[in-house]
Amino acid sequence: MGGLKQLTGRFAGMVLPGDDIVVRREPAGAGAVRSEVRTSSGAAAMTQGVAWLDA
Repeated sequence: MGGLKQLTGRFAGMVLPGDDIVVRREPAGAGAVRSEVRTSSGAAAMTQGVAWLDA
């Protein structure tokens, strides 16, 4: 399996050390994965996330 080639996203909220987070991801085609990160209360922590992976 390849490594991470590039990662983009928008930090949308604060996450403190020890806070639980939920990461949702879905394939976006061409070796890319879309993602978002939310706190356990549902507040957005990172939005518009896209990761491109090495083949």
